[in-house]
Amino acid sequence: MSPRIFDEIDSRFDAKLRAYAVETRRAVMREGEAVFSEGIAYIDAIFDLEVFDKLHEPSLIGIERVLPSGETVYVLFETIAVRPRHYEAASLTPEVPPVLKWNYLDRIRDSWVSGGENWMEVVGVHTGYILRLRGGEMVFEKSTLSPLIGSRAHVMSSDVIRAMVCVDDGVKIGVMKGFNVPLTIDIYSIYRYHTGVFGFTGTGKSNLASLLVRKLLAKHPEIKVVVFDVAGEYAVHLLDLLLDGGGSVYTTEHLPRERFVDSQVIPDSLAERVGEEPLREALSRVEVSRVVTKKTAITLSTIAEILSRVVDERRGAGDTRPPRPGDGVQQVLHGASRGG
Repeated sequence: MSPRIFDEIDSRFDAKLRAYAVETRRAVMREGEAVFSEGIAYIDAIFDLEVFDKLHEPSLIGIERVLPSGETVYVLFETIAVRPRHYEAASLTPEVPPVLKWNYLDRIRDSWVSGGENWMEVVGVHTGYILRLRGGEMVFEKSTLSPLIGSRAHVMSSDVIRAMVCVDDGVKIGVMKGFNVPLTIDIYSIYRYHTGVFGFTGTGKSNLASLLVRKLLAKHPEIKVVVFDVAGEYAVHLLDLLLDGGGSVYTTEHLPRERFVDSQVIPDSLAERVGEEPLREALSRVEVSRVVTKKTAITLSTIAEILSRVVDERRGAGDTRPPRPGDGVQQVLHGASRGG
């Protein structure tokens, strides 16, 4: 059975690309200035209230793109905004007295349900992928290909987002909002490579990171995980693993048990569901150990002494080769860990 490319609601999505531009933003950071660029599509569509409401949820838009070979592919965009438009709204400036506006506003209001001279503007950001159809199969390719003005736009189906994002036989970590598709990933690859979780305060970054740790340990219990917890969030998120899985909390300062419990962040939603006191009691049973650190300055004389020791050890072993770049690095590190 061939996958369904377009969403069921696409039959009511009469839309075409009005404009496309690569827009740049500049941000000044501590390391210098960064320039971000992204392709933005502006799509005009006949207004349909059901389609309008659906596009407020995350959606994937495919814009038809013909290639020189005659093949038609779909340039994929993620929706970031949808705006209602009416041709009479442009004349309703703040300077127009209300008594002259009411009739216009009443007509505009009624047109959203009954239909009329209205439309909607859909704004999408380029995902960096195109979709090709080959032998009934979906093939996704990385591409910065620009769509062409006037091209038809479609609301893509959940089958497309599933094939694009999900991993077969992967670990489920949630459900994708707007698509109602279980998100499955290769959990081990998350930790084999650098992975970042970004979001504003309160969006659930720590919660997601804790969930990924849980999923990883459930599938690969032999793996060891170290969490650098600056804000005191993860002891609560991973509380059962700390208590039942032999985990420990290490700190560089002396923390009496009561102070440790007070320093941990308990989410309001969790406190409402479980109760704050049971959580505090469980936190008081977490093993907390103090790590004593000793800072040692590595001077040139320290390095020279270690390298000299390397040469002496080689000569004692009958190796007369001169030291090579990299020789003594481990000894330097080992010497630093021993305090010189």
